[in-house]
Amino acid sequence: MANIKIKLGSLEIESEGPEEFLKTEVPNFLKLAVETYRQIPATAVAPPANGKPHINGNGGGAVHSGNLQGTTETIAAKLGIKKSPDLAVAAAAHLAFVEGKDSFTYDEVLNEMQTAKAYYKTHHGANLKRSLRQLVKRGVINGIAADTYAFAATTKTEIEAKIRG
Repeated sequence: MANIKIKLGSLEIESEGPEEFLKTEVPNFLKLAVETYRQIPATAVAPPANGKPHINGNGGGAVHSGNLQGTTETIAAKLGIKKSPDLAVAAAAHLAFVEGKDSFTYDEVLNEMQTAKAYYKTHHGANLKRSLRQLVKRGVINGIAADTYAFAATTKTEIEAKIRG
């Protein structure tokens, strides 16, 4: 396991994950840290009582941005899904943004996909392994352990913006 910690003024961002994962995500992590720091008003990063503000990073180095509400089905509609990988992204987005999970497993994604009754078809589940591999190749998600994934930092930010509208 490797750790990365960035301090910008009184803002402190940390992430932990497999060394290879962090090596590939450090540029995204740094970009996100600077963007986050620029967007937070100075009063929002004043140190709390313990003296250390903390924005919790997930295994992908992304900043946890707070819970949204909605189902996988509503997220799928907002994302305009068309293919199996798109439904997997919608399910992962629900796990990340609504349930607050920093990472998600194959089984969690499959179970969440199945809740999107208007979108889920049997072939989506049958193709999930292939869909997840495609998403890793495209840099949408990162494989962080066997059958465990997390959003890439930049992707997480883009998807959240689409969901929030």
